Amino acid sequence: MLRGKVCKTRREGHPPEPAHIRQQETAKAHKKRIAKEEKRIAELNTLFRKIYEDNASGKLNDKRFEMLSAEYETEQEKSA
Repeated sequence: MLRGKVCKTRREGHPPEPAHIRQQETAKAHKKRIAKEEKRIAELNTLFRKIYEDNASGKLNDKRFEMLSAEYETEQEKSA
């Protein structure tokens, strides 16, 4: 019985992963995803600030400002 398991893992190339290793990998993936989302939220804040300044200075018309700000806000809400 044991011999069959050893042979099977040798054929597959590696032994089965313990649960704690899978959990660590899952935690790493979550941390990476959260960091990526936080970075994008910071980028959106910068973009929003820029279009606000452009609108205030007359470089960006009100209609375009409203459209862009709505898109940025929607994306931020989905990320939060």
